[in-house]
Amino acid sequence: MQKQTKLQILITALLFSGFTFTSAQVGIGTSSPNPSAMLEINSANKGVLFPSVSLDSETDNITIPSPAEGLIVWNNGQAGLVETGFFYWNNAKWNMLSVEGSQVTPVVPGGGGTTSGWNDSATNSGTNAGANTALALGTSTYDDLIFKVNSVTMGRLGVDNSVSLGPMANAGQNGISIGTSSSAFQGVSIGNEASVGANDGLAVGNKATAAAFKSNAIGYNAKTNKNESTAIGNNSLADGFQSTAIGYNSKTTANESSALGNNSFAAGFQSVAL
Repeated sequence: MQKQTKLQILITALLFSGFTFTSAQVGIGTSSPNPSAMLEINSANKGVLFPSVSLDSETDNITIPSPAEGLIVWNNGQAGLVETGFFYWNNAKWNMLSVEGSQVTPVVPGGGGTTSGWNDSATNSGTNAGANTALALGTSTYDDLIFKVNSVTMGRLGVDNSVSLGPMANAGQNGISIGTSSSAFQGVSIGNEASVGANDGLAVGNKATAAAFKSNAIGYNAKTNKNESTAIGNNSLADGFQSTAIGYNSKTTANESSALGNNSFAAGFQSVAL
């Protein structure tokens, strides 16, 4: 009985030999934990290893049921959330921590973490590799790359090969839209409220509209309504198949017609108005 009591005392002493408890504080490797800390760990050649988990997504609350606000884990990237790094739970989702110099910055999951080496202080260290550089700006998953100013979307590089630049610019598949409220699908629109509504269309100028296949509208409020038509000039209108309107307020309303000059109007099939 006496031997068993001594053994219990020895085991207890070994378990608590590396710990110091002071006023509800815990010190590991130190006999005087900092008064501001509940836990202080001190070691010259060892670190702290956080739990390694496999998160399925940034909203995964199944892998760790009912995660507490501020809970920190190391995501090993072996499940749906492929970025590896420290994540903390806040506002019903996992947020990635990125360490850049002396700053700790939240990173949106799906944005690739800091694997590109970019930072916000213009001190990105490359290897002078030219086109073979390892520096990259973008996403590492199948997500659009979005640019924002004051929380407002000002640009988007889409996974559907689209490019949108400007407030409320909206480019569809293989489209390019540049300008406020511009839009394009399988075409190019440049200018505020410029619009391309059919494949291979081109609209250049504020409120220019290319509404037909392979049509071109160039100039303020220039418009094309029929396939393969062209309208060039402010307020010009090409409303006939393969028709051409060139000049201020020029108009065509018949197929293969041409209106050349300011205020010209071609209304007959294959007619020419000068």
